[in-house]
Amino acid sequence: MRHDDDDLHAVRMLTRMVVMVRRYQSLMLGSRCMGMHAALPSSIFDVLRDRFGCTTECFASPLNSTLGAHCSIFPDTDRFFGSVGCSFFDFWPVEGSFQCNPVFAVNIAFKMFAHIAELLHQSALCLSFVVFIPTQLFEKTLPGSPFAVDAASHSCMRRSLTV
Repeated sequence: MRHDDDDLHAVRMLTRMVVMVRRYQSLMLGSRCMGMHAALPSSIFDVLRDRFGCTTECFASPLNSTLGAHCSIFPDTDRFFGSVGCSFFDFWPVEGSFQCNPVFAVNIAFKMFAHIAELLHQSALCLSFVVFIPTQLFEKTLPGSPFAVDAASHSCMRRSLTV
């Protein structure tokens, strides 16, 4: 009987992996963004975890998650592989430090900055986001976003670093 349980578990896991990979593969076929995103070196994740206390990646998948917990575009399939169970736009933390490395699309980055502004506005606790996007995308999205308005009046943006 135990052998049958192991086989069933293996089949379920393989099925979940295939479904997850195929869903992400489907995104690549019709992508109209500047690039999926920049993969960060592991040394950056060490700094994010050790110096900033980052515990969750706000835009990741089981295929590229490094911190362990991540928000994902397909929470129904990704929950088996470390997803917190929702996309970043349905994620409402009130405390903690988070890493954002979104898909390089203007609409996603603009929406991300708006969501960050709302999260910071609603929380009275320590809450921070470390964002990684190309300069071109930063310049197209941040100045007109609700985040920029809040940052100017509440000084919630401490630093912008262009590399």
